[in-house]
Amino acid sequence: MIRKLLLPLILGIIISFASCKKEDKETTTSKLQHRWTVNTIIENDRIDGEDNIETTVAEPGDYMEFTEGGTVNLRLESTDLSIPYSVSSEDRIVLGGEPFDIRTLNKSTLVLYRKEMEDVNNFSEVTINMSR
Repeated sequence: MIRKLLLPLILGIIISFASCKKEDKETTTSKLQHRWTVNTIIENDRIDGEDNIETTVAEPGDYMEFTEGGTVNLRLESTDLSIPYSVSSEDRIVLGGEPFDIRTLNKSTLVLYRKEMEDVNNFSEVTINMSR
């Protein structure tokens, strides 16, 4: 009698484990691999402690498209380019040899940031805000 009850129970457990799918965790690379509309580019050149901020609103049609092949195709200010990219960590990307921090990356927003320090009072930084 116990055998008749155990066999269906064991089979049920095996079937339920076999039917469970593992969730694939999205990687930074897979999250990037889309066409992103460039919204604004904010540049700051701090010289002798004084910020010189310039915000450029992107032109209609400006975009960055990250491909599976490690190339980003982009259009900025009516200029088309293709440059290599690689993801160096969960929050860092290298675009054309230049490292950027990934400040935000979700289904609708991508924010890239780069800062070149000379010293505390002199540096350059750029923030690229994108959406999809």
